[in-house]
Amino acid sequence: MPGIRRAPTAEGLAIVLANAAERKFGFRSFVTGAPGYGKTTLMAKLARAALDTGVADLVLVHDAKDPTPQYEGVVFPTVGALVVAPPEQLARAVADGVVVIHAPESIDPPDRVAEATLTFSRNGFPTCAVIDELYDALRGPQTFAEGDVSPIPVLVRKGRSLRASEVVSTQMPQTIPSVIFDLAETRVILCTDTRSLAYLADRLKLPDAMVEAIPRLEVGEFVVSQMGREWNHVIYGPA
Repeated sequence: MPGIRRAPTAEGLAIVLANAAERKFGFRSFVTGAPGYGKTTLMAKLARAALDTGVADLVLVHDAKDPTPQYEGVVFPTVGALVVAPPEQLARAVADGVVVIHAPESIDPPDRVAEATLTFSRNGFPTCAVIDELYDALRGPQTFAEGDVSPIPVLVRKGRSLRASEVVSTQMPQTIPSVIFDLAETRVILCTDTRSLAYLADRLKLPDAMVEAIPRLEVGEFVVSQMGREWNHVIYGPA
């Protein structure tokens, strides 16, 4: 595509984390794209990058998509099990940096992960919540009150100054709550088309060149839409 540069995945992830790393804030982002184009792989790389750059000391992953864990890390069935874990198990989880909340049949709703993220961060331990496939996660039973008082909106609205971060993924951007859509500083978009692309283009006011590029992206490739900035005409992805 004329006028478009290609760059490695790490360079794109650095853009997502740059402001938070420089200013010692939390970050807010979402990842969206059609099934099979690498959202989970990219989210896992973003989780590790958040640790490597010092944006987070701990990543809590809500992993409810498949019967087996999709993320590498120390697995706990619930947030409660993490809290009451023996000291040696907690030490192993902290040393690894990524805690995966996953159970084969039943899993905590994502608000528990958001609430724990806020609690850890308020206690001086910067934490990032990763919620994989938000649409599936929100179809399960929810324990929080609806509206802006629930943990996910509170995390998005107030977490930044606490160094609490969140990133969600979904193949259906239409299901992303408005508070996440409106406050995410970066939006990572993999290949998508039809209604989802039309929704993103309209809601984010994407430039025509980006809209034209998105359906042509290969597996693992993505573009980054940044709040308040023009597109840099870069496609990120595997070398």
